[in-house]
Amino acid sequence: MSISREEYQVNQKTLRLAMDAGFKRAFTTIFDSNVTTLIAAGVLFFLGTGTIRGFAITLGVGTMLSMFTAITLTQYLLKLAINSKLSDNPWLYGANGFMLGGKKKGDEKNA
Repeated sequence: MSISREEYQVNQKTLRLAMDAGFKRAFTTIFDSNVTTLIAAGVLFFLGTGTIRGFAITLGVGTMLSMFTAITLTQYLLKLAINSKLSDNPWLYGANGFMLGGKKKGDEKNA
């Protein structure tokens, strides 16, 4: 989830605030893509026959389950990970010392 990483690094938010902001920004994209897929599944179901209708049902159910996990389960598990003591290291979220304002190797020579 690069949006949360950007919020964490650039805007210097806490991990929890960065995660919430990242999910809010990503929600519209996730919702839009899944609704588009469900519309396509509906068209296939109503215009198709036999095997095509079966594929449309599978596509629709799979999309709804994917949307459920992307929105609720993933957010819950990430909040659980942030609240645990194991997650105090920002490196686990893709942020390294340089991204958090640290110096690159070799900067001491140029200073």
